[in-house]
Amino acid sequence: MRYEERDGRFDLQTFSVSGAPVRPTNHPAKLNGLMDERPEWLISIVNIGKLGGWTMSPPKPPPDCILWFDLDEHGELLEFTIFKD
Repeated sequence: MRYEERDGRFDLQTFSVSGAPVRPTNHPAKLNGLMDERPEWLISIVNIGKLGGWTMSPPKPPPDCILWFDLDEHGELLEFTIFKD
């Protein structure tokens, strides 16, 4: 999944290597809105990613931050990924 913050908003998108819509059944393929509208499960993942140094900050924002991570079919965090956009 690719998470991004820009201008007080967030955007979360699901990607797969094959292009097939692979995602946990209890999470949408795309989610976006104001930062204070993020679901608790996403806030927790983003906070862990930021504390662990997994976020990327482009040299010229926006976006302000990018975070790549994988979830299992139950929506549990598997790993963070350094994936170059």
